[in-house]
Amino acid sequence: MANFKDRVETMGSETMSTTDYKTNFRSWAYDSVGEFLAEIASENSTLHSGLMVGSGDAGYQDLVDTLPPGNQRRSGILNTGSVYIREDDNSKGVCSNTSYGNKADCEANSETWSTNAKHYIVKDGVFYVFTNLAQNNLAYHSIIKKTSLKWLNAVQTSDPNGKRGALITKMQTDYDHDKSVFASDANAAYTSNQLNDPIRLEDAYQKKKIV
Repeated sequence: MANFKDRVETMGSETMSTTDYKTNFRSWAYDSVGEFLAEIASENSTLHSGLMVGSGDAGYQDLVDTLPPGNQRRSGILNTGSVYIREDDNSKGVCSNTSYGNKADCEANSETWSTNAKHYIVKDGVFYVFTNLAQNNLAYHSIIKKTSLKWLNAVQTSDPNGKRGALITKMQTDYDHDKSVFASDANAAYTSNQLNDPIRLEDAYQKKKIV
């Protein structure tokens, strides 16, 4: 989760303490995923249910096969109480053997490279499969922001004279708006210009640079 942590810290504009990282970070991230999904369900239950693929549903085993290899690793990802966010940095494709992260290595080892990459979250053994990369990126960005808010609010409580209040307020406003953009369009045809906190929706997750 190091890369996720880096992004949470970047959004919060400070460095997380070792104590917070070891004691609270994983629960903040896990709870943020659950709360984001619950909020989407509240705003658009049809969209939410359409994302879900559980054990016994069509396509479930195909999704399991895209998880990192190894029965123990996959079992851990699919356990209740676990959350896994698939962040496909090479969003233009995926290897039949997920241990190879790019086309050259994949094909050099006699595996098959597919341009039909899957983007999803796994929470408590249920896959939430996104329609496209834009939907994946907006969900990921929202979860990073929600996790960062949990952290900053906790720090602000312990340091009430800190100067995080304005940032927290803006981040919460941006989160609420952009989460509603996500919930309002099941086809994920939105653009960065519709977001309070723009990101590049069309590429592997990246914060949009505002010049």
